[in-house]
Amino acid sequence: MKEPSKTGIALSGGGFRATLFHLGAIWRLNEMALLPEISQFSSVSGGSILTGLLAVRWAKLKFHDGIAVNFDDEIANPIWDFCSRNVDRTAVLFGLVLGTWKLEQIYRKHLVGEFQLQDLPDYPDFVLNAAHIETGRNCTLSKKGLHTWRLGDVELPYLALAKAIAASSAFPPAFPPVTLDLDASAFVKAEYTNLFHRDDLKHKVSLTDGGAYDNLGIHAIRDCTTILVSDGSSPLNATPGKWFARQFNHRIMRPMETAIEQTRALRRRDIVGKFLSNDKKGTLWYGNTDICNYPIRSPFTIRPDWKDHFGSVRTRLNAFTDAEKSRLINWGYVMCDLSIRSYYRQEKDPPSSLPFPAFPFSSHPTD
Repeated sequence: MKEPSKTGIALSGGGFRATLFHLGAIWRLNEMALLPEISQFSSVSGGSILTGLLAVRWAKLKFHDGIAVNFDDEIANPIWDFCSRNVDRTAVLFGLVLGTWKLEQIYRKHLVGEFQLQDLPDYPDFVLNAAHIETGRNCTLSKKGLHTWRLGDVELPYLALAKAIAASSAFPPAFPPVTLDLDASAFVKAEYTNLFHRDDLKHKVSLTDGGAYDNLGIHAIRDCTTILVSDGSSPLNATPGKWFARQFNHRIMRPMETAIEQTRALRRRDIVGKFLSNDKKGTLWYGNTDICNYPIRSPFTIRPDWKDHFGSVRTRLNAFTDAEKSRLINWGYVMCDLSIRSYYRQEKDPPSSLPFPAFPFSSHPTD
């Protein structure tokens, strides 16, 4: 019997830049009445901050004709407030002694409360991606529990959602891994599992930022028939070889960033190839895309240097100004709109205004 078609959306990593960019995209998808069609949300790092809130507020969304009419109150406003906080600086300082405890506390106190994974909706499925350090593979955390294919599956009835978000966003070397103490006998062998016999790997599972394995979050929804990808990551720009860069950046950070950049490029190329060959339905929007590459024009006047400005925005979990938040939300909104109307739902009407019209794209990005 053929499985019913499923629509999945992947929200990339990229700190608060990605969180706000994705918020703009989800804002536009809601206006297009497309949110109820999504059966699976897959997220990484900054994307998991948004999906974590979406998961706990989903039951409160009031849909009329496919549009959540209280989207601002339940989703947009809380994310706006959260991205005004200095999260990483505080969490990193505490992390030198207390691991990711402070990061988890911030997510718990200011974002998702005391929600556990088991409290999440049955539908849609919310999947947070982390990277499993011991095996170097993707690890998913959802209401179904933990899954990493080399070890198998285990239910996590009492895992706090705040800890799962922390695992997905604990980017190295700023944060140490999130460690889960588990019962090895609770694991169930999954298809293709080849390390099920290694109980020594099951007692303590170390998880780091999901971007270390798949910064786009596509891997977890690869079986969906329709895939939407919101890519709020920043391109790896060329940097001069100054003394400090050679001593630290070029020894540690640059090689790690290069490896992540390669996997992002390969995953983008792979999913776009599937779209072009009709193996998958869907589309991808990327914050650094030149809007002139779309077959349709934006209803808004946009300076050509806007995509370059997006790529220069920091990948941090620190306080963003109102102007920065407005512009990033607007940009995610526009890129999602153009991509959806160009390649996925061409019958949709263009938007009449931006979420934050006081920050038009006709002005200089830093004005």
